[in-house]
Amino acid sequence: MEKITKSDKEWATLLEPEAYQVTRRAGTERAFTGKYHDYKGGGQFTCICCGHLLFEANTKFDSGTGWPSFWQPATSESVYEKPDYSLFRKRTEILCAKCDAHLGHSFPDGPKPTGIRYCINSASLNLTEDQVYCESCAKFLADRYVEGTCPHCNYNGARGDQCDKCGKLLQPQELLSPICAHCHNRPVRKPTSHLYIDLPKLSDKIAGFAKKAGASGNWTLNAVTTTEGWLRKGLEARPITRDLTWGVPVPHKGYESKVFYVWFDAPIGYVSQTKRHLPDRWEYWWKNPDGTELYQFMAKDNIPFHTVMFPAYQIASGEDWTMLHHISSTEYLNYEGTKFSKSLGIGVFGNNVR
Repeated sequence: MEKITKSDKEWATLLEPEAYQVTRRAGTERAFTGKYHDYKGGGQFTCICCGHLLFEANTKFDSGTGWPSFWQPATSESVYEKPDYSLFRKRTEILCAKCDAHLGHSFPDGPKPTGIRYCINSASLNLTEDQVYCESCAKFLADRYVEGTCPHCNYNGARGDQCDKCGKLLQPQELLSPICAHCHNRPVRKPTSHLYIDLPKLSDKIAGFAKKAGASGNWTLNAVTTTEGWLRKGLEARPITRDLTWGVPVPHKGYESKVFYVWFDAPIGYVSQTKRHLPDRWEYWWKNPDGTELYQFMAKDNIPFHTVMFPAYQIASGEDWTMLHHISSTEYLNYEGTKFSKSLGIGVFGNNVR
């Protein structure tokens, strides 16, 4: 394997401060603060410095320590070990086999079959997940342009963002027998990296907000039950970026070629549009929680984006925002036994009027 060697100054320029301190200065992030310590999804973990494959997500387990823990590396050439006497006792340091980045340490208290716990800093890792890519169209597909069978109700017409029959929110990778909505060929999966919002870390605050606002704002019943269902199931980290050519560019090092996922930036558009039209008074509406009540109206498929996701963004910012007070959410409008859908041409629309 060809090693990657850079000067300390080059690493400091390439890496975010925390990643630099951990990987090049053998630092340790605080327990339960890393973005991957509670991650339960799929994918592969690569080195934040050089992109070398380190661990498969299916070997990750909950060690209760507050750091991502794995029971084996991805391959025999993923990492290497060396003795560490920095705390006046012998430990086993784990480093990236390609660039010598400090990752963490290993301990002989892991699960079978190895019995080893690879205790790794989140700051040293990058998560790569398989996303849906159409080779015929030569592009990653937006969620709604992947069609297939719903894994929950077997409806053969679900899209990669949602099943219109059972109402479940989906990821494109979950669809059975997927096809590209543009060319109708079967897409493949390609690995790519995304930014995530750590919903598990925000779960208690979101639940507290929903309980208080649901009662004081008299939320409609389907909004209450949908939100409670999301919280009861357990929130998972969700990607907030996509590999598309249109959208809002991501102003983050290493992600400049990506755009924000539409349901990340769309609710934020409420704020940005207010600021655009009222540049001197937008904060009177959006940063005045004691003097402003936010009412929102929608169909039930958009409930979680407004009762869970948008509040999560506001809470995560640490700023004092005007948050959802009342939500009036309807059931689906049905037409001839199925859900009204403009994109699928199901229903009666203005251009049909003669």
